[in-house]
Amino acid sequence: QEQAVNLSIRRAAGLLADGKAAEINPILTQVEHSVSVMGKRLLATLDEERYISDPVYRKDFLHRAEDWFEDIARFTPGATTSWFRLEKDRFGPDAGIFMTDDRYGGFVSVKPTELTDYAEDDLEHVGWYYEPLKAGHPLWMPPYENRNVGLKIITYVIPLYRDKTFLGVVGMDIQHS
Repeated sequence: QEQAVNLSIRRAAGLLADGKAAEINPILTQVEHSVSVMGKRLLATLDEERYISDPVYRKDFLHRAEDWFEDIARFTPGATTSWFRLEKDRFGPDAGIFMTDDRYGGFVSVKPTELTDYAEDDLEHVGWYYEPLKAGHPLWMPPYENRNVGLKIITYVIPLYRDKTFLGVVGMDIQHS
């Protein structure tokens, strides 16, 4: 009798886990696709030298990027943020954008985190920048408390390279409950 109850419990737990996986897998796949699209668009449109030397170009580029990232995030189920950060030494410690959910169905731009304010091993503040740089490939970060936004999140991030030179990172966060 006890074995039958345990077997029934295991089966029910397995079905519940399968159901949750079926719910989350399409969301994770969509996040990966959205971040890939954002990365390709950045690489196709960013002129790094003009970004560094021309403040008018830089302002216009960042404004257009905010619009793209808001549009993509609005149509990505589960997205709470979308962002990109350029390589800190070449472009500056806060170069890029950070779009966060405004809780009304849209996204708003907030000032990006100053990378130089935190140690490279401070995962809760800047792991989203340094972990993909170290890995050299796209990655999902395990759930963590992002101290910049005060949320427990899961981050998907892609390091961007041009001609094998690190250009920055692009990513999206989903809230982990």
